[in-house]
Amino acid sequence: MKVLRRQSVMLKVRGVIQQAIEKARQEKKIGSNLEATVALTLPAEGFDHPVFNEPATLHEFLILSDLQITRGGDLSAVVQESTHCKCGRCWKYLPDVGANAEHPTLCGRCVEAVG
Repeated sequence: MKVLRRQSVMLKVRGVIQQAIEKARQEKKIGSNLEATVALTLPAEGFDHPVFNEPATLHEFLILSDLQITRGGDLSAVVQESTHCKCGRCWKYLPDVGANAEHPTLCGRCVEAVG
């Protein structure tokens, strides 16, 4: 039963984020999930899924480039347009895009992947 509760928590979080992203899309602030910087507020209790401590996994699950999590208060998400550049390979908006002179359009992870 605990697995079902954890899945329910993750789906609830994803739903809140997607609603905020859809609103930002309608307001023409962003065009896609990856363009969004999301500030997520989690209640202090009940949202203890281990994935909240694994940012890379959480970004993949939620299809996001940037996510900041705070605890306390009601479950909510605020979306803003990312201020980072877009990686030409993975399309994520990340702070390290352009940091490598040999691959100026790639993020660090993609630079490692292409060698």
